Amino acid sequence: MQEHDLTARFNALNPFGRHNGLYAVSAGPDKAVMAAKVGPESVNGYGGAHGGFLFSLADSCAGMLAVADGRAYVTLDANFHFLRAPRLGDTLTATGVPVRRGRTVSVMRVQITDQNDRLLAEGTFTMFCTADTLPESVR
Repeated sequence: MQEHDLTARFNALNPFGRHNGLYAVSAGPDKAVMAAKVGPESVNGYGGAHGGFLFSLADSCAGMLAVADGRAYVTLDANFHFLRAPRLGDTLTATGVPVRRGRTVSVMRVQITDQNDRLLAEGTFTMFCTADTLPESVR
């Protein structure tokens, strides 16, 4: 699948991503990039971005990176570290790279930075291949 096709499809066909303000920037088999802005609906009671918002951004980036090989995946496992709390108005960038692509299990590493290139969070996502082709709805 071409990079432009994958990012356009993610942005058009992912209601969860649209609802949460997660946007695909670029995707290929060696790197994926997503972005999000911390809005008022994304903060917790302390005024920082909710951990689920950060995790969703990273998980979506790992998933987009995984499917860039043309196969379907689900998240099997994740290990995620919150390092610094982004604040309301911050622009976040998630960048994912493969650690290993296997026949059925692939491992992706994702880092989230802010507009000042400060590392906010990072994680490792284990992705399980569920089919050798993407479902018709996302092709």
